[in-house]
Amino acid sequence: MDPLPFEAGEFDAAVCALALSHVADIAGPIAEMARVVRPGGHLVVTDFHPFMILLGGQAAFRTVHSTMHYVPSYVHLPGQVLEVLASTGLTPLACTEPTWTRAAAQLAFPGMSTRFYEEAIAGLPLAIVWQLARTQPREQPEP
Repeated sequence: MDPLPFEAGEFDAAVCALALSHVADIAGPIAEMARVVRPGGHLVVTDFHPFMILLGGQAAFRTVHSTMHYVPSYVHLPGQVLEVLASTGLTPLACTEPTWTRAAAQLAFPGMSTRFYEEAIAGLPLAIVWQLARTQPREQPEP
C-alpha cells in the first residue's frame, strides 16, 4: 500500500476494507491512514479475521480462463494491531468480530451439511472491524 496522494489531515474519516491482511507489515499503511485523517477524525478498518487466515482461509479469484488464484494473506493478531495503533496516534473505540452465519457459510461452502456448519463453522470469527479515532495532538508547553 503506497503513500496516499493527499495532504496531512485532509479527511474527516477514512475506510480501509479487506486490505491489511494482504500486507506483511501493517505499520506503514496504518500510519499513512492516520496521517491523512484530521485530528479528531475517525477510521474504520475491516479485514478477514486472523483466525480464519490461521485456519487456511484466503482471498481467491478466477481468471477469465477459470484458473483459480489466491491472494497472499498475513496474520495480524489484535495485540500486534494495538501496538501499531499506539505508535500512530490512533485510538481504538471499538473492535468487533462478526461470526459466520449459516447463510454466509452456505454461500462460501456450497453443498455443506448442516452438521458440518454446526460442528466446524458456527461461531468462528469471520471478520474483524476496528473503529478508530485520530487523537488530537498534544499541545506543547510554551517555553
